[in-house]
Amino acid sequence: MFSPELSERLRFILSNSIYALLHDFRLIADAGWDQVAELDLPMLFIHGENDKICTLASVKKLVGQLQQARVMTIEGMERLPVDQQRVSIMNAFNATIDKWY
Repeated sequence: MFSPELSERLRFILSNSIYALLHDFRLIADAGWDQVAELDLPMLFIHGENDKICTLASVKKLVGQLQQARVMTIEGMERLPVDQQRVSIMNAFNATIDKWY
């Protein structure tokens, strides 16, 4: 019925949270990043290295346009973290907060 590529894409989309997808589409459409770039605040983007919806390359490009932004890549993570990755995220987040403040 569908091509193998489309079937794989649909399977991937359906296996992820519809709310996460809606959030991503809203950000892509009108996130107001020009206003965010004017902020002089530290920003941390936590991103999975294997996210197929919002690629790591696009996040790195965005981070490059923001004054105090950093991206923390979670190895092996796709769209949503699994339990073991949540611990890594919290540890890195806490280390970042300690460093900034």
